[in-house]
Amino acid sequence: MLAGVLALVVLGITPSAGVKVTGVPRCSTRNLRLSLSNQGAGQGTVIGLSVSARHTRRCRLNATLRLKIGTGGRRSILRIRGNPVRATLRGRVRRGHAIERAWTWRNWCGERRRARVVAKVGRAAASLQVTTPACVESSSPSTLRREQ
Repeated sequence: MLAGVLALVVLGITPSAGVKVTGVPRCSTRNLRLSLSNQGAGQGTVIGLSVSARHTRRCRLNATLRLKIGTGGRRSILRIRGNPVRATLRGRVRRGHAIERAWTWRNWCGERRRARVVAKVGRAAASLQVTTPACVESSSPSTLRREQ
């Protein structure tokens, strides 16, 4: 890394304070593959997200994720505490090596039906139909929380 910084200085290019010089290029959102999965977990529904590169080339991801649970229409976001999700994804990805996140949706006391989960990172998108979780306590709100 020191050699890389020295090469930049020789060329008259000085990195800003706090900026890392690295040989791994930033990911283009055109190069990303998003996939969603779900699994029933007791009284909730676990929603999994996987973000990888379409090609074998490794890249650095620093992008905003938008994830929402709705009924399928453009403006049909279900009333769930924590919905929609907006989060920053950071890390290195390549084909076969993904960044993964998961959320648990609990206590849906609305109409029992299928819902649609939509995830977007820049131009990359994925969607999945899920079954609404069971109503456990009608006086408590439905929640969507990230798993650690």
